[in-house]
Amino acid sequence: MASVYKLEGITIDVSEIKALLPLFGEIVPNLMRKALRRGFAAIGKQVKSLEQYHIRQNLGKRKFSKNWINKPGDLKNVLYKSLNVKIVADMKRGKAYMFCGPRRKAAGLPSKYAHFVEFGTKPHKIKVTKGHNAGKTFNHPGYKARPFIIPSYEAVRGSAQRMMIDAMESTIKETLGT
Repeated sequence: MASVYKLEGITIDVSEIKALLPLFGEIVPNLMRKALRRGFAAIGKQVKSLEQYHIRQNLGKRKFSKNWINKPGDLKNVLYKSLNVKIVADMKRGKAYMFCGPRRKAAGLPSKYAHFVEFGTKPHKIKVTKGHNAGKTFNHPGYKARPFIIPSYEAVRGSAQRMMIDAMESTIKETLGT
């Protein structure tokens, strides 16, 4: 199993987490699951708050066409509300991971446009197939990248291992009653 994962330009190195697991030895799987979930929750909370900050900063004054979105600023609100932290800790299969980012649908408008905001788009032609403009071609000017996911992960990366260790230690101490 690789310790570096790459997806859509985001590189996540989990070798630090893998190094932590042997330190806990033969811990009861339920305790290990609880400790991992608390550690990921602490990291996810910080990543989510940073993502929200970057969205407010990057998309704060951006206006959008009324044809695409009903009100100016809706994309900012949709991305802001759609941020979610999902934690999976399956000890039977040996999997534990955290996802922190926009859900596919939120607040009635798909947040599937998040990657366009994150990485931007190049100028391109749009051919209309439906409606009263069917058959026409329009030039899209492109969209400047306004990253909010990658900077959030990078900011938390340095303190993530310490947060995970602290959460695991507090969970074990709480369970053992010391």
